[in-house]
Amino acid sequence: MQAIYYAESLLDARLLVDRLDDLGIRTFLHNEHLQGALGELPMTLRPVVSLVDERDWGRARDAVIQFEAARCSPETPDRPCP
Repeated sequence: MQAIYYAESLLDARLLVDRLDDLGIRTFLHNEHLQGALGELPMTLRPVVSLVDERDWGRARDAVIQFEAARCSPETPDRPCP
């Protein structure tokens, strides 16, 4: 498995996983159940979306780029663009 996205929050990770699933791209979400222990664990343990099949890399990367672009659109002023 190869990591494709390091999420800022569990919500972002879940949204991306659902989007990739809609495209027929299988993923695995790491650190999903650690969110409740953030006060006791390092902040570096963010949710990570990994591909199950690395042959999906190109399509998945395109979906991540679109996902990130939608997060910083004029309709979401609370999310600054990188």
